[in-house]
Amino acid sequence: MQWLDNKNYNLNCDLKDLDNKGFTNSTYHHDLSPSYISKNGQFQVFFIDIDDKNMKIEGQDKKFVINRIKTNSNEEVLEHILSTNDYNEMLKTTKGK
Repeated sequence: MQWLDNKNYNLNCDLKDLDNKGFTNSTYHHDLSPSYISKNGQFQVFFIDIDDKNMKIEGQDKKFVINRIKTNSNEEVLEHILSTNDYNEMLKTTKGK
């Protein structure tokens, strides 16, 4: 996929699979990596291409960065939950508790 100046950005998974699992795109145009909201709306996952030059500059070495979406004083706040290279672990985590 094209992301910023990288024509071969690797999401480390198949977009069709994400759609089938109910994820929706939550990416802002200026984000360093694409992000998706889980089906239950509780989690935002950033999909890191660890071979991308921008991700290397940022020191990113995990493919999936999972944040819980919390609302404080009418404002959404992201709380880091997990960074992992394991797709199945990301899926299990984003199903909620």
